[in-house]
Amino acid sequence: MIVDISGHLLIITYKALEIAVKKINKTKPSLICFLTAVALAGSIFASPVASEEEPVYTIDSSIKKLFTEGRPLINLRYRFEHVDDDLVPGNDAEASTLRVALGWESGKVAGISFLAEMEHIAQLGPDNYREGGFDLVNAGVFPIVADPPGTELNQAYARYTGIENLDIRIGRQDLTYRKAPFHRFIGNILWRQNWQTYDAARLSYKFSDKLKVEYAYLDQVNRIFGDDAPGAASRFDCDCHLFNVQGKPFSFLNLEAYTYLLDIENAAANSVDTFGIRGNGAYPFNDTFKVIYTGEYAHQSDSDGNPVSYDADYFLGEGGIGVKVGQPWLKNLVFKFSHEVLEGNGTGSFITPLSTAHAFQGWADRFLTTPVDGIEDSYFTAVGTGVFGGKVIVSYHMMESDNMSYDYGDEWNVLFARKFKKHFTLATKFAIYDADRNATALARAGGVQNNDVTKVWFWAQFNY
Repeated sequence: MIVDISGHLLIITYKALEIAVKKINKTKPSLICFLTAVALAGSIFASPVASEEEPVYTIDSSIKKLFTEGRPLINLRYRFEHVDDDLVPGNDAEASTLRVALGWESGKVAGISFLAEMEHIAQLGPDNYREGGFDLVNAGVFPIVADPPGTELNQAYARYTGIENLDIRIGRQDLTYRKAPFHRFIGNILWRQNWQTYDAARLSYKFSDKLKVEYAYLDQVNRIFGDDAPGAASRFDCDCHLFNVQGKPFSFLNLEAYTYLLDIENAAANSVDTFGIRGNGAYPFNDTFKVIYTGEYAHQSDSDGNPVSYDADYFLGEGGIGVKVGQPWLKNLVFKFSHEVLEGNGTGSFITPLSTAHAFQGWADRFLTTPVDGIEDSYFTAVGTGVFGGKVIVSYHMMESDNMSYDYGDEWNVLFARKFKKHFTLATKFAIYDADRNATALARAGGVQNNDVTKVWFWAQFNY
């Protein structure tokens, strides 16, 4: 059976983009980013698509195939986290927790498959930490470690891949558009024990290895604080539309255009429209050296009941080199310098409410939300692989405000991780944030960024 779906996909994409048109503000940067996404998406309809001849299934064989060709999903992670935070002087936090996630991904029948996964986070030892801002019992007693205990459904979705290049998923699911840890806008927050998932309908169409377009509608965001947290701490009630187009015109260049329209009904301060474009890649000079680079721009404005009216921009530029060392004690080495700006005007600032924020502005988590004066983060990163059989990352951040240009502070981050036998990982890392505490920062930064914090982690993981 030959199926030509290009016309149907065109209608779907047109309707989706029509929603975005209604949302676009009048600024030129937004229009440029949006038109880039439309141009990339439109090119996928240049050629017809055909599927293979449709096989015949019986009920018995179909049910059997769902199980015999399926696979288990297992993730076990024990972690100890120590926090010395000047926001809560006197009592350090100590969290000893275990994540157990068990699931099943079925085989495919007529292109249809299913995935279900449960998640349980257990405290092992004393409760010497505050689980989040909603935890009033431990407020002012212990620093926050956002790993509350609990049991919940992590993922449960149906998937259809019966038409070549088309992937549709409906249900509770993991959703990201970039490889970890670069989840700047849409993330799953894998660093925390309770992962962030989405109740969503997602459509992905891959024209070739060089071009893919995606659309997702979000009904609910299941946040890291778990089902027992109150209100928006537990979940975001969404009427959100995500558009993402990725292309690879050259071997040394990846392009991405995106439009994220967030209407978060129970946390309106997070309702924003974001339009952006990104390019990144690596160019090899020879077998030993390569240059790496990234450039990104996005524009954001308030939307759908947000109590703050603002427009803000986002910039990221980075460059560096990669070196193939090829020694038993060090295989590869990467050095890079990055400069990231999230604008703020003193009233509103560029925010990323669905991101994996832990990966940005240092691991001490002093900037999980952007201050109203924005932030400029200039940082150096060195990555070594093959160090004692593992990976070492060292980074140093110098952070100041975008508005008024006062210093927030500096931060050191160090990580060592090693995998064993494919499925096992042992790792440790630490973050030391040194607040500047200048007069302007003390007057404007709101307290959080004005206090030093040191965090240390040890963890062991099994993933299958």
